[in-house]
Amino acid sequence: MENMKVSMSRVLDTEYSLKRKLVSRNSKNCYISTSLSSCNVSRKDGLFVCKSSSLTESYQVLLSHIDEVIMNNACFYELGFHKYPDNFHPKGLKYILDIEQEPHIAFTYAIGNIVLKKELILVPDKAELQCKYTLLESCSEIDLVLKPFMAFRNVYSLTSAATKEFKVEYHNNSLRILESKDYPELFFNFSKKIIFTEASDWYYNFEYIDDKEKGTEYKEDLFLPGQIIVNLKENESFTISIGLEKLENYEKNKNIHQQSIRQTEYVRNMNY
Repeated sequence: MENMKVSMSRVLDTEYSLKRKLVSRNSKNCYISTSLSSCNVSRKDGLFVCKSSSLTESYQVLLSHIDEVIMNNACFYELGFHKYPDNFHPKGLKYILDIEQEPHIAFTYAIGNIVLKKELILVPDKAELQCKYTLLESCSEIDLVLKPFMAFRNVYSLTSAATKEFKVEYHNNSLRILESKDYPELFFNFSKKIIFTEASDWYYNFEYIDDKEKGTEYKEDLFLPGQIIVNLKENESFTISIGLEKLENYEKNKNIHQQSIRQTEYVRNMNY
């Protein structure tokens, strides 16, 4: 996709936005690929796709995508956009305010008086992705719920819940995902204190439109290790560092906002 301003009316037109790609690469055999709508349309799409030293024959889709949910004043707004049989869900496409490709891929979302920016930054010389969220505008604090979906497969295959078994470890504000000895470990490190609610759940029948049009297999199951919950104030940023090597844990904000037990249980029991 050319680095040009795209009108939001074109983005909302799925016939247009599903056919335009956003792609970013680095020198360490890692890439991001998705459509202008943020919906993955091919089995080769993903948020963190890379080659590792043990798997050099092809690229591996480790992290397929991260869904975001904004919680504010007992309301929640889902920013994801995926193709399932017969429908798209959630309908987060309607909240997109702006899209950038340079210097890196970024989506800005607007819901009422809330404006949230998501930046996807591949570290140039490391097998590492940084997902940075900045609350640009808001009259009050929000809780951001993040749902990372795992594939752990090569770009030529598709994941099935029947053939995969994941192990999830959360310790010292870091998350570690393991699938098997055939795949590298994937580490998540967070720039401020989070609440992690483990789910170890599967979501079924994601559809890839490009593969369907080619007449190849096009449905996939994806694994959700759990939900990441973080509180944000206006002008505050939060970054997830995702990589193949364990990262030094750090905390940028020393004044950690402690979430209440009641709020934690509320989020844990919600069905999005």
